[in-house]
Amino acid sequence: MIKYWAGPGMALLLLCACSGAGTSTDKLIQNDSLAKQDSIRKASYKNHDLTIIFLEASSQLLQCQLLLERADAGGQQYGWADSLLVNSKKGDTLYQAMSKVYELGRLYATHETDKKRYAGMQADSSKIWLEKHFKGRQSVEALNTLSRFQRDCNTINGMIPR
Repeated sequence: MIKYWAGPGMALLLLCACSGAGTSTDKLIQNDSLAKQDSIRKASYKNHDLTIIFLEASSQLLQCQLLLERADAGGQQYGWADSLLVNSKKGDTLYQAMSKVYELGRLYATHETDKKRYAGMQADSSKIWLEKHFKGRQSVEALNTLSRFQRDCNTINGMIPR
């Protein structure tokens, strides 16, 4: 901040901002830093770890599908997904497994739109994520959501080089 005083009793304050803030060079440096962090994360995963992540996610998805299908045997009703997934440890476990999968998707996606989509599928807490995808849904809708998660899991698994 630069101050200029003009005459007695009269003050003129001039604020100067650096026009270089947020330039393309700064953005390139920031993107390079993020790319290095992603590279380090990728290197930390081993093929064995990746396989376990996808097996765990697929297992959790199948278990949740079975729970919903059993509950749906008596007819479609609202609230099944709430009690079986949103307000349960099973839902928390599903959230943890899918968070790992979507993190891998964000790391290994080649297109920026895919990276943003996978990053958007992550949430700060399991409760927020589960409510977003399952609260107030019929069991058929919840099953469709689980099927979409399974497709994402298969897609992300296919994009990782081994």
